[in-house]
Amino acid sequence: MKTQFSITLYFLMILLKPLFSHKKCDLLGVNDILSTFINLKHCSLNKISFDKKFKDVQILDVSFNDLENVNDVFEYLINVKSLDLSHNKIKKLPEIINLTNLTTFHLNNNDINYFNEKVFSKLENLKSLRLDINGLPPKSFQTLINLNNLMLNVTSVLNLTSDVFKNNKLLNQINIYGGKCIFYKDSLISLDNLVTLVVKSCKIDRIPNEFFLPLKKLTKLNLIHVGLNNWDDFAGLQNLQFLDLTGNEIINLSPSNFNLPSLIDLNLSKNNMKLISPKSYFNTRNLKELNLKLNNLTEISGLDHLIKLEKINLSYNNISRYPNLDHIVSLKEIILKNNNLQQLSLNSIGFPKKTRLFEKFIDVSNNQLKRIETNNIHGILLETNIVLKLKINRNPFKCDDCTIFNAQNRANLHFEYNKNEFCDPQHLKCKLISLKQHYVCLKNCNCSLFPFNSTLEMDCSNLNITSTPNITNFKPFKLDDIVYNNFYVDLSENLIKKFIETDGFKNVTGLKLSKNNLEVINWLPNNLQILELNNNNLEYLDYTILKKLNLSKLNLELNPWSCDCNALNLTKLLKTEFDLILTNKTILCGNKKKFLEITEDLCPKIDQNHYLTSFLIVTSLVLTIICYITYKKIKNQINSYYKIRRYSTEFIYDAFVCYSYRNEDYVLNLVQKLEEEHKLRLCVHARDWIVGEFISKQIGYSIENSRRTLVVVSNEFLKSDWGKTEVIMAYERFRINREHLIIVILLDKDNVDDIQDDDWRFYLKKASLILKSGQKAFWKELKTYLK
Repeated sequence: MKTQFSITLYFLMILLKPLFSHKKCDLLGVNDILSTFINLKHCSLNKISFDKKFKDVQILDVSFNDLENVNDVFEYLINVKSLDLSHNKIKKLPEIINLTNLTTFHLNNNDINYFNEKVFSKLENLKSLRLDINGLPPKSFQTLINLNNLMLNVTSVLNLTSDVFKNNKLLNQINIYGGKCIFYKDSLISLDNLVTLVVKSCKIDRIPNEFFLPLKKLTKLNLIHVGLNNWDDFAGLQNLQFLDLTGNEIINLSPSNFNLPSLIDLNLSKNNMKLISPKSYFNTRNLKELNLKLNNLTEISGLDHLIKLEKINLSYNNISRYPNLDHIVSLKEIILKNNNLQQLSLNSIGFPKKTRLFEKFIDVSNNQLKRIETNNIHGILLETNIVLKLKINRNPFKCDDCTIFNAQNRANLHFEYNKNEFCDPQHLKCKLISLKQHYVCLKNCNCSLFPFNSTLEMDCSNLNITSTPNITNFKPFKLDDIVYNNFYVDLSENLIKKFIETDGFKNVTGLKLSKNNLEVINWLPNNLQILELNNNNLEYLDYTILKKLNLSKLNLELNPWSCDCNALNLTKLLKTEFDLILTNKTILCGNKKKFLEITEDLCPKIDQNHYLTSFLIVTSLVLTIICYITYKKIKNQINSYYKIRRYSTEFIYDAFVCYSYRNEDYVLNLVQKLEEEHKLRLCVHARDWIVGEFISKQIGYSIENSRRTLVVVSNEFLKSDWGKTEVIMAYERFRINREHLIIVILLDKDNVDDIQDDDWRFYLKKASLILKSGQKAFWKELKTYLK
């Protein structure tokens, strides 16, 4: 108890050292030394001596100088308890160091080649010693009966005979670095209190049998880079918990003496292991962490008895088949990166049933995986109550398997990968050779599925097609739990001059006719959402054809549009109904004038019989402009009156909250305040979503059943593909029902214009209200728009 108190007091003094120490490199010239702590570290001193005025110094640091001779250092430091002379150029020590109160002594990193075996004979209170040795006199430490911590930097050979530690029964920790170590069976026979033994980069030819037998209390043993081959004699280490054998030459461990019942952490990395004996770890039943990285392993077996294992690291080996670890029910983390895995079937991995939610992490980065089989994995995970996180960076994936989308689109399975290194859900494209049971693809065209937006796309681009083709009529169908209800047809880069009505196009929702020779369009499908007519020869387009459509994207640029009176109705429609969805508003006429800026001045003058009608039209136009200007001035009041009124009571939620999980604390505080103080009900995915249900389906449900969408925008949110999906779907809802307002809260940006991504900037600018978190009247405006 007294020893523990002394050690605690010493370290407390070290912690308080900055408050009381005296750092002054010319300190030796002053008359009175009042400080008990003196710091002469890094003072470029090549000699030093002390006199009576230093008698009260207790901690002295003279490390990192150029001292060679320290014979005059010790005489007057009668009360010093901690002395650091490390990192100097000391070559010789005095015959005897007479500092009876010294408890900590650092002499490492000097040039000491030899010292008298009685040099430490007066240091009976010494507890911690750091020392460089070039040969050790056998009786050097015999008087250090209170020594607790010893660090030896070996510059040549350490001959550890039984006399070396004969009287150091209180030694708790030994660290030996460098050189060559010669051990004998009785080298450590007196150290029955030793808890930690670290030997690093000290070459060991052999370790005698029963070498560790006296170390009954040893809990940590590191034998790192010492040249061990197949040594495995751990007899007597019944309490060992941490064993590190990194950087040796171990090929295999036989089970004969591997009896470590208390071991919880075993590190065998950077060895030459090719095989694990089926019984190698027979009596290590409490092992929780096993590190086997950087070996030559080709397969894994013999781990059947590690029933408490939680983490295994098998990275940087040559494993080509996923190991069978089904029996280890406690396993939370499996690291298999940088191996030679060719395939991975998630449903073949053992997932023992858990009584409560259990997270499991598997890292298969940098392997040779081309596909990941995910059939029925979500059902298995739901049944076993497991959430699986799979890291899959740097694999040569082929992104043509739509089942991977089903896997990613589940709340209990998360893929971790760098963008452009894996099948991004938004760009996952699955080419299908045959879909005869659902749809017959036109000859020479390629049909593909895009599960992210439930779309079948038929690509007939660049096939020299000269007229509207006869295609099979599309009907929605279900495949792998996804209902494909969108049908895109790509006829770009062909030679079509006239697009006419055909039955096969009636259910088309996306139509790409760019880069043709189009001159006439007489008809467009009623369900069309995306229309691309750019780079053609269109001069006119009947505005009544567009007026009936509910488009989300429209491209009309790079056509020779005629800017005459006949185009007036079309330009009005584009400016009023399609202003938000035009991909480029700088549409030019054939004469290079701006198409959207043509006015009625281009139309012939109205005769007297139509004067009244003309007057009414002009008056209406003027009133429209006045109303528009007035609207812009009192936009907030209009919003408050028209847009901020509540809907009918059929909605479940007042708002659906979109946010990044990294901002969850902020969002939950926000939600709590709005729900408790303002009696609102908000939809938050962390609380209100169903685990295992499709994420895209839950997004749609949440938006449909909410009066508003509240978007919390942070730097993390802007990186989220699902975040962008939520905002796009909310915008589509707004287009259909203008009373579904979008409200944006900026956390990391002052303005939406500060966002670099064009798509994000486009959709966020459509919000009815944009607030900066913490701005003046934040809660008042937010509450007003939510109610």
